Amino acid sequence: MNIIERVSDDIIKYGNTDHDMHPFYLFEPWDVEKRSEHQLKMASDDGIDLFDADFIKHAGTDPHPFQAGYLMSKKPIRILIGGSQIGKSISPRMEIMMMCTGEVPYALRYKKGVDSGVPRLQTKENIIRWGRRDIITGEIIDHNWKATKDGKAWNCGNVIGVGIWPRDKIAPNGSQIWIGTFHEALTNYWWPSVAENVDKEYPDDFVDVRKGNKGTNKNDGIIFTQRDCRIKFLTYEQGHKKFEAKKAWTYIADEEMPSSSIWASAQDHSHSQSIVMTPLNGITWSKNLLLPNTKNPEAEVFHATQYDSPYQDNEEVDARRRTQEQWQRAARVWGQYAEQRGEPYYDRKKLNAWIHKYRRPYYLAQYAPTEVYYGIRSRPEITPIPGLMATNVSQTRIDTEETSIDEWRIYEDLKPGVGYLLSADLAEGAPTPEEAGDMSAAIISRNPIGEEEKKPVIVATIRSTQEILPFARTCSYAMRYYNNALLASETGRGSANTAFQMELDDWPHWFHTTVMRNSTGKAREKKGFDINQSSRDMIFELIGDWIGDFDDNEYPCIPDEPLLKELAASIVNVTAGGKKRCDHPRDGTLDTTIAFGIMCYVYKECSNQIKCNVADKPRQRFSRFQTANPDKALCGMSSMGYKENM
Repeated sequence: MNIIERVSDDIIKYGNTDHDMHPFYLFEPWDVEKRSEHQLKMASDDGIDLFDADFIKHAGTDPHPFQAGYLMSKKPIRILIGGSQIGKSISPRMEIMMMCTGEVPYALRYKKGVDSGVPRLQTKENIIRWGRRDIITGEIIDHNWKATKDGKAWNCGNVIGVGIWPRDKIAPNGSQIWIGTFHEALTNYWWPSVAENVDKEYPDDFVDVRKGNKGTNKNDGIIFTQRDCRIKFLTYEQGHKKFEAKKAWTYIADEEMPSSSIWASAQDHSHSQSIVMTPLNGITWSKNLLLPNTKNPEAEVFHATQYDSPYQDNEEVDARRRTQEQWQRAARVWGQYAEQRGEPYYDRKKLNAWIHKYRRPYYLAQYAPTEVYYGIRSRPEITPIPGLMATNVSQTRIDTEETSIDEWRIYEDLKPGVGYLLSADLAEGAPTPEEAGDMSAAIISRNPIGEEEKKPVIVATIRSTQEILPFARTCSYAMRYYNNALLASETGRGSANTAFQMELDDWPHWFHTTVMRNSTGKAREKKGFDINQSSRDMIFELIGDWIGDFDDNEYPCIPDEPLLKELAASIVNVTAGGKKRCDHPRDGTLDTTIAFGIMCYVYKECSNQIKCNVADKPRQRFSRFQTANPDKALCGMSSMGYKENM
């Protein structure tokens, strides 16, 4: 069948010529093309990683699908995420029409790349995207939509197919389609564009005017469409209990809803769901749901920046970008999650540049004792089972993705004879990752070696949702492995810190600080790190000093990307007294930052406490009935070529 026959067939099938030249039928969705050098440079200037692991994992590298991919996808969950004002909402608006009526734009009736033979309208948008084309040769003359008559015969070319839209996505007769949005967006955007059709996006017969008040019931937020289908708006302000028992054909969330409970209710009451959003609120509950560590086979993610839109001019995007604060651009221009809203506490541009330029390789590993042990120290008067200090610990590399339970990111292998420090910030944890709030975090570092190393070296990090006692044991295995590392964590404040200290109270290599007793004014030695208002400010200042020691184009001796992201996300919080403090945004975290700050303090003020706490020479292993000397016990390091003499 030739082009003319195909077009004639479509005209017969879908109506008269005037009807089929409606803008709805001429809609052409776009996908992300190969990104230009200009876009890559602007991203680099903003400290944005367009090859961020989360987005590459879920959306793929450029070129990749966006509007067309969203419309063609049959996944139960579809996520359209990107910069502001790039045409995210137009995709679900078009699909609503398709689902309710079965009518399909030309571009979605033909296989990808097939010329439909249907001429495009000569509009500003089409000239910007497709250009003025010589009517004979088809060559692009220019993209100047302001061009006056120049004697040349031109058009904007023909509609090109992007794929045949799956007809099984058409809603059954009598179905409901739910749209979730904020009340203000419903009033100012959705109701005018769909119910009142002020922009004439839909053919006039889309709404069934025989029902309701000329096809609508504004009080209940309902639009009656053909085939007895209806569109129902559910505003976020109504909460999750507004969902009816009847299932909807699909649920479309316009921008991020305030809580995950609304999304959960939508999943319970609809056959499929999609969310269309710009992550303006920073890292919230939605990031782990929409971009989880393990890719959800039931979901598909589509991502684009303002520069990716074929209707945006680079110079116009540049001009808007220059008016925005640095921390606003990640979401508005680049469509990326970032804890980068509010006044930054540290040099955010520098930190973002480091995130982009200095991603360090690592492997995941777990630590575990090689045999059953009893407590930290051996207690022969109670049991013949040795304590952890007389038990070997092994490292096991793992190939699975991080589960935020007991896996460590390892940036450097163990060095014999070197002193190590484990600094930690603790949270309550939960039996399952989904139930946990803040994470417990720990950093293992070592003393610098030689003149080239000017800073302590971070060798391993962990962020865990474990409950506090299992997390304490996880840390004890790692400390045992790393030459019986010095332990520095907050003690004496909060149930998590107390439980952690009690579990590891017998660890022989605790960091000690000197504090003043308020009642007597006398100095006393305290086990662990004392975080009070003064010391909290101090550790954040020390972090600032560390950051200030390096230039944008200089490796900052921080290999841990999650830590760098936390630092870039930190914001200024002004107290009631007008004092500026380091804080994290809503739903953000400073877990690893606190551990890093404690590390900075220990190395600056008390580095003499960091020692290699294993014997220089191999010793015979203690029998089950001998008392082990924990300060002289050797770690089992067979996997690293450093093995105790058995």
